[in-house]
Amino acid sequence: LVYTPVHGSGYVPVTTILKKIGVWVTLVPEQIVKDPDFSMYLSEGRAYGPHGQDLVIADSVVNYDDSLSRRLTDLTVKANLEVRELGFKPYIAPALSSGAISLLLTLTGDWNYSSVYLGKGPEGAFLGIKNRIRKDAVEIENLPLPEKLYARVLKAYRNLCLIN
Repeated sequence: LVYTPVHGSGYVPVTTILKKIGVWVTLVPEQIVKDPDFSMYLSEGRAYGPHGQDLVIADSVVNYDDSLSRRLTDLTVKANLEVRELGFKPYIAPALSSGAISLLLTLTGDWNYSSVYLGKGPEGAFLGIKNRIRKDAVEIENLPLPEKLYARVLKAYRNLCLIN
């Protein structure tokens, strides 16, 4: 298992649990050390879009800092590429260490990060976004986003629509 903690945010609890259950972990060294610039991510941050080129990481949806968010996005994309070079595929960029966590949260109707189809018929695309299953529908997190963040997410979505 290759694990990339969000600049140290999940390093201790995740690696401790994995070691206890006998899972061998390879870490991305640059992601182990906590970076105080990204301290708001755990409580206010969000991830949008695909893993690669159009990934959008917001340091905070409350106090959005475009420069800091672009830096965090670049670091996340770099970490994802490093994981791929090791022969693995990252599940969800910085937010979670395993697709299993998203699956469990989906099954229990809790908020999680996964791809949701947005649009009608062929006029749309799957976009990674925080969501949950409610009865027979998917509820996406509906937050008022700062203009610069919204523009980045919209660009990612439109680029995904071009793939279809």
